[in-house]
Amino acid sequence: MVRSSSVVASQGEASHIRHLALAVPIAIVVYLLTWTTGHPLLVREGQFAFWPLVGVAFALGGRAPGAHRRRRFGWLFWLALALVIASTPFRAARGEGRVDLTQLSFGLHERETDSGGREFQWTHERAVFHFPADARLFSFELRSIAPFDQTVTVLLDGTEADRLKLVDHAWHPQRYSVPQRHGTRRYHRVELVVSPVMRPPNDPRTLGVQLSGVKWVQ
Repeated sequence: MVRSSSVVASQGEASHIRHLALAVPIAIVVYLLTWTTGHPLLVREGQFAFWPLVGVAFALGGRAPGAHRRRRFGWLFWLALALVIASTPFRAARGEGRVDLTQLSFGLHERETDSGGREFQWTHERAVFHFPADARLFSFELRSIAPFDQTVTVLLDGTEADRLKLVDHAWHPQRYSVPQRHGTRRYHRVELVVSPVMRPPNDPRTLGVQLSGVKWVQ
């Protein structure tokens, strides 16, 4: 009688494990489906939901029946992998569409205000900013306060558009026409290359020139 009860208990446990071995991979696949609209693993809550499921799946993988287990986990794994690969271009396009590059810049220090109330930013040796691809004109102002002459090379989408020699401490407005947009380009990229730069003795920063008034006309 005791032996019969043990067998029944063992069979019930095996059935429970088989059900979990099916439910957990399905839950992982369903979770992966949410990646088509974003990337939940970038946030802590998403990680707390996903990685415990993966751990349970590995734990069950060692206890579920052999051949049945391998077939079940095998097709679910390949299905999940195919879904992730197929959704990657879609997710990348959605992510790119949400990014406004006009709000992002590189190689610029924090904003400051000069004695006349003008807001500006110091550049590094190289500074990059963007403006919309459907703009017809873009403009900005530069000023050098270095004790030596400085040269600023202006690159538009990787091509040299201008080379400026700054020999005084005045603001120099610059205005450029933009070539017609082609293809699916969403932004133009402007890069300023400053030579030489300053390294003031009491300032840990590397300073190029002062940049102000970045604007564009659509």
